[in-house]
Amino acid sequence: MITEDLWRISSNQGVSSGGRRYYVPISIDEACIPVVNKLFDSMEECMEFYQAYGRAGFNEKSSQVKRGRTVSNRCGCGAKIILRIVSGKTYKISTFVEEDNHDLVPKSGVSKSHSFMKEHVGGYANVGAIVRDFRNFSRDLKAYVGERDAQMIINKFKAKHVSCESFYYAYDVDSEDHLTKLFWADVVARRNYELYGDVVSFDATFDTNMYNMVFCPFTWVDKHDRCVTFGFSLLSKEDIPHFQWTFDHF
Repeated sequence: MITEDLWRISSNQGVSSGGRRYYVPISIDEACIPVVNKLFDSMEECMEFYQAYGRAGFNEKSSQVKRGRTVSNRCGCGAKIILRIVSGKTYKISTFVEEDNHDLVPKSGVSKSHSFMKEHVGGYANVGAIVRDFRNFSRDLKAYVGERDAQMIINKFKAKHVSCESFYYAYDVDSEDHLTKLFWADVVARRNYELYGDVVSFDATFDTNMYNMVFCPFTWVDKHDRCVTFGFSLLSKEDIPHFQWTFDHF
């Protein structure tokens, strides 16, 4: 029985002449681009090749359909790559369609991180990972951290202070050992304060989503009117005792 392996892909946004939105790669090594009649010695080699193509800005998933059956087109996606068995375990690309007219969806935090990394390294081809890799890493990191997140940051600050005595931090916990107050200032922040600390802005408007704590940076501007920071704090409450504690350590 001959099988066809179908991958549907999505990447960067474009607009067709008819006004439909689709995705195509921005920058990709020609050696990674699927070409009709390209041969592979195994399915594993096919997957490795397509994953390399995926790292240029695509997400891929595979499925098998028997030849002759109508392929389900549940979302109207036009992007696909079809591989046919030539003989034994040899495969070749029989069809490659690059466009993908999926409707755009809001980016998740993971997708935003992937896009940010693309801008940082100069293109999807240089990221070295696809969105799914970012998502898997985020999942594994959360599983590793678990409920030790507060202790991990305190341990990190302790280590930084050992390696650099000018790194300053302070924290406080409640009766259940939950972190309620945290302040820190590194060497750069303290130097900024020495140079530009005649006026200080304390901003308590940044709420964190996960921990229900308020991020409060101490900032101002340098002689070039660029924002500089003098210190940072995380507070579980916006009240006088918490603010007083922060100012005492600042």
